[in-house]
Amino acid sequence: MKKYFTKIKSLFSELFSKSKRSFSVGNDEGKKLYVGNLPYRVKVDGTPKVIRNDDLRNLFEGHGVSVLDAHCIMDRETKQPKGFGFVRVADIDFERALELNGTSFEGRNLKVNEAREREQR
Repeated sequence: MKKYFTKIKSLFSELFSKSKRSFSVGNDEGKKLYVGNLPYRVKVDGTPKVIRNDDLRNLFEGHGVSVLDAHCIMDRETKQPKGFGFVRVADIDFERALELNGTSFEGRNLKVNEAREREQR
């Protein structure tokens, strides 16, 4: 039983270490974009729902951009979207992804820029 829990613990630590690493700006795989002015809710089959990572991914893939990773930022306490997110795109699609800046999505004009390192507080 102890071996089983040790195996699960190592799998979880490997999973979480990879997910944290994938969002650092210095990662060589693809380029990271900041996507701002996202709507807090999107309509799916006429029903409004909270925007999720898949909605952000579908937005970029719908414009022919190869998305490696997409992440909508959520408030820790309320679990509601904060209105911005990050998308990692393939190097060859970087310019095409930047062209989405100013595009209307659910009635809001998106702000798409290359992501910068987070400033120290």
